[in-house]
Amino acid sequence: GSEMCIRDRIAGVSTDDKYDYSESVQLIHTLLANFVIFGFLMLIFEFVRRKRSIYINRYVARFINTNRVPDKPSKVPLAWVLQILRISDEASLSMIGLDAYMFLRFISVCFRTAGFCSVWGLIILVPVYRYQGLDKVGWFGYTIGNISLDDHSNRMYAPVFSAYVFTGFFCYLLYTEYKALSLIHI
Repeated sequence: GSEMCIRDRIAGVSTDDKYDYSESVQLIHTLLANFVIFGFLMLIFEFVRRKRSIYINRYVARFINTNRVPDKPSKVPLAWVLQILRISDEASLSMIGLDAYMFLRFISVCFRTAGFCSVWGLIILVPVYRYQGLDKVGWFGYTIGNISLDDHSNRMYAPVFSAYVFTGFFCYLLYTEYKALSLIHI
């Protein structure tokens, strides 16, 4: 039947293929909606940044004399992204201060962690979950819920091993950030 208990929905157990298909369609629609909203917000930002400079409070004598003012951004749409990426770590630190610099480094750690976990998951985990699974359709075919526990296979070791790899990678990133912070304070 199409009625499911909450536990079955969370576990991804379904006898109704339409339900599984609708979950995948909902995911795709959510991703598309987020891309459209992102594009819309970027367009608004590009138009507004030309009306009033976001660097206006930096153009005072004390910031100009200490070289804490970035170059004026280009009028070309999205050219400011390349301009920001070209700024060295030392220049960023001198312009924005230690707190903001460490916050940007934290965001960088988050992006690197998400990127590593995404690539690892797509290369290792998705094939393990999908190959010879319970043949769930839609999104649930690519999750750990597609692994049968009855076949006593070794496929459950992949998520456990991956958790250790993810943890090790994140600890390595924390170590490198701590090392960078300690060099800045010296």
